[in-house]
Amino acid sequence: MIKIKFILIFSILLLLYLLSFLNFISDINYSNESINNNLEAVVILTGSKGRLGVGLEYMENNPNIKMLITGVGTGVRYSDLTIDNSFNKDNITLGFKAKNTFQNSIETMEWVKENKIGAILLITDNWHMKRSMFLFKSVIPNLKIYPVALKAINLHQLFYEPKNLLTLIIEHIKYMISYIQILYYWIVY
Repeated sequence: MIKIKFILIFSILLLLYLLSFLNFISDINYSNESINNNLEAVVILTGSKGRLGVGLEYMENNPNIKMLITGVGTGVRYSDLTIDNSFNKDNITLGFKAKNTFQNSIETMEWVKENKIGAILLITDNWHMKRSMFLFKSVIPNLKIYPVALKAINLHQLFYEPKNLLTLIIEHIKYMISYIQILYYWIVY
């Protein structure tokens, strides 16, 4: 009898997890909102290639906006980045405090307050955007966020690339953990 209850409970939990996972990946091809021309800043979450280029491209067309690159590794200098001299270095901030996405949102909150910013362009990969948006909106609720998600994982090729499936499973678990991080944030801050 105990074995049957265990199998039943395990099956229900597995089904709930699978439904949660399917919901998580259902909008992985995050539709980028139309970008407001009055944006004040670009925030780039460090990680995979291409994010900095997209941010710089937007900044090139809007030279007066500010940029935060959050999650920069210790020891990285401005000169280490592939940013040419046509960009105003004073408008680009390297954020060294964050070691994960939750800390990215905290570092961004501090930077947004310091610079009196009301709207940002948030740049990361498509598989990372849902968790990033959840954390950023929870930590900085009054900030207008325009997401720009790079298409790093294509769902149509998911089964041909097993590492992408693993990436999504890990990201989904991190997404679920982010709810605990926000509870912690609300209690401590």
